Amino acid sequence: MAEARLCVELDESKPEFQRPKGSLSGGPPTVRKDVTLFSLVPKWSGLDLGDPIEKTFTSIEGAAYILKWEVSDKFSISVLKLSDADRLFYNGCTETYEKNVTCQMFKRVFSQKFKFTHTDQYNFMRLHTARQM
Repeated sequence: MAEARLCVELDESKPEFQRPKGSLSGGPPTVRKDVTLFSLVPKWSGLDLGDPIEKTFTSIEGAAYILKWEVSDKFSISVLKLSDADRLFYNGCTETYEKNVTCQMFKRVFSQKFKFTHTDQYNFMRLHTARQM
């Protein structure tokens, strides 16, 4: 009985599903990207006192995974989060302006240029001379 009623309701609603809605017939629908975690991605400045670039890339990868960003979105956000020395490097680097540049190439270029080169002794000394502000 209930199955027959559902079949009748389905048959009645088929024309409604097939009819395009007025708002969709005017062109492609507007797609909005979810950038709620964008503010959690730290800016990276390329300076010695800042975080290593790997931390920034890790946070971008994490946000991209959670929000299902595309590869082009990860690249765009990586560029938007550049500042100071790394922004100057990006503007002057021909490898990052190629048409077929990928996120992996971008990460490789920046990781090679701004690798964290401090020794363990330097880090140990900074740890012991740290002061709370």
